[in-house]
Amino acid sequence: MKTLISLITLFAFYSCKCQNVNLKTTEKGVEVGTKVNDKKQGYWCFYNKSDKLFKLCFYNDDIIDGKCIKFYSDGKIETIINFYKGRINGEVEFYSTKGVLLATYIYSNDIIKEIKYYVIDNESPPRNHDFIPTY
Repeated sequence: MKTLISLITLFAFYSCKCQNVNLKTTEKGVEVGTKVNDKKQGYWCFYNKSDKLFKLCFYNDDIIDGKCIKFYSDGKIETIINFYKGRINGEVEFYSTKGVLLATYIYSNDIIKEIKYYVIDNESPPRNHDFIPTY
């Protein structure tokens, strides 16, 4: 999984290098990515104030559309969320702080349709059908 994230990050970096790279400072840290016609396009990297990557998301015309990967402060994956036109659709995977898969939910338009895999743990996400992970 770490190799996949490294490859995605490298791809995003080199994609941004060939195009117009935008840096935006926010209260949470720094956002890095490409804008076309003033809209986010492709992979965007989000860094916290300690310059650590905490989120990597794909955008299409300023709308999150594709994978969004959220990281713990130590770099381990926290969640992998699939989006379609700004809504959570498809598999969402939740990981513990130790990197262990805790749950896999299937979403349709921001609503849980199926709990595919679930481990009872104090770090596991809620199982209510309207739970939306933070991203």
